[in-house]
Amino acid sequence: MNENRGRSGYGGRGWQAVALCVLCAGCAYYNAMYNANKWAAQAERSERAGRTAEARERWQRASLHAESLLARHRDSRWADDALLVRGRALVRLERWSDAVVALREAAAAAETEAQRVEAWLEAGRAFAGLRMYGASVAVLDSALAVPNGPRRGELLLWRGRSRLALGDPAGALADFTESGLGPAAQAGALRAALALRDTARAAALADSVSSAHAVVESELLPLLDSLEQVAGYDVAGRVARRLASRNDLGRGLRARAALGDAERLARSGRRREARERLALVMSLVPDSAEARAAAVQHIRLDLEEASNDSALAASRTRLAVLEQLGGVPGREAGTLLTLLDRADSLRRAGDAGSFLAAELLRDSVRSPGMAASAFLAMAREHAASPWAPKALVAVIALEAAAADSLRSELARRYPESPYTALALGREADEERYAALEDSLSAALSLLLSSPGLRQGPGERPRPGAQPRPGAQPRPGARTRVEP
Repeated sequence: MNENRGRSGYGGRGWQAVALCVLCAGCAYYNAMYNANKWAAQAERSERAGRTAEARERWQRASLHAESLLARHRDSRWADDALLVRGRALVRLERWSDAVVALREAAAAAETEAQRVEAWLEAGRAFAGLRMYGASVAVLDSALAVPNGPRRGELLLWRGRSRLALGDPAGALADFTESGLGPAAQAGALRAALALRDTARAAALADSVSSAHAVVESELLPLLDSLEQVAGYDVAGRVARRLASRNDLGRGLRARAALGDAERLARSGRRREARERLALVMSLVPDSAEARAAAVQHIRLDLEEASNDSALAASRTRLAVLEQLGGVPGREAGTLLTLLDRADSLRRAGDAGSFLAAELLRDSVRSPGMAASAFLAMAREHAASPWAPKALVAVIALEAAAADSLRSELARRYPESPYTALALGREADEERYAALEDSLSAALSLLLSSPGLRQGPGERPRPGAQPRPGAQPRPGARTRVEP
């Protein structure tokens, strides 16, 4: 009897051990799933708060826990959940191809309609990331075909984006309108309206998106240039000013809105208003890349309004400081300094060099006043040059007020030049004109091949830097310096 009790007791302990192992295994994959869901939820909170790097790290953790469960407990009852979490994480980590594979498996393994629809939604996003927009629309169509299916708004939003990428703005507009997902859907509808060139709808949508409580910067700011083209500056400027003046938005977003508005104003010649926007940028975020970009734009405006070299000293000093600070504004500042330095060198290189310096100031520096002065100086200092009349013709195009006197000077000093004939509206000798243009092109090509002028804009070395091999243009490669 004692022996039987011993065996019975031993057997009981054995079953208890087996049960304990099973329980521990269950706890292990339950914990893995719990952690995967926990990190996914935290990643979503980080995304909503705009903390992109933190969200990415948390999605990575969620993916690792889901992968761990799938590797060790593939047949567990939480495997379908793990597949879906992993697929969602891979989409957010932009591992599109891996995400498509994982989400196909998740859709096949889904035990509920809601899981299947969510897998299709994420697969649609992954296909869009791969720019396989047709496949994206197809899988989203499958999800939208589910009667009373969940996540309908998101499905319509992503199908609208893929339809827009496929060149179907009308279908996209219908999806965005039906989705009802607030600023993101309205921004998509704005893109579609702009593609359709529907001015009234685009203006209304832009006003609505810019007034929304949650403004999606990446969805709205890049559209303002297109909005200007379709609906005019008044609409685009109104939207930008609204964003820049909203105290409930972040200073960075407001500064970027004002910076873009300043660029549009400058392009339209409204320099005073552009300067006001730039001053706003520098007051909102004084120690930022946006402030430095505004400073570069401010200097560009100064150069556009400059009429002679005396106005350049202060601009050169400010550009040098900005160049040393680096970043994109620093590179732009360095490019401008290089162009100004090259113009100085070209002026000392004879008549062709002086002409090219003036072209550089007009076309690359975009300073019409300084270019007019340089063209006029070339014509005065190299009066015997066959291209002096061409320089005077260039001044006529830049300074309408001096046009009559310059035409008189052309007629008096260069009556036989084909450039004079063109300026006076007469028929020019085409052969002589072509010969002069060819000779100027050859002179400029030879000039650009000289060692002292090979360095291109944007390649201005910093103090102590060594020149980069192969950075020089080929002799004769071009006849105009481009920015």
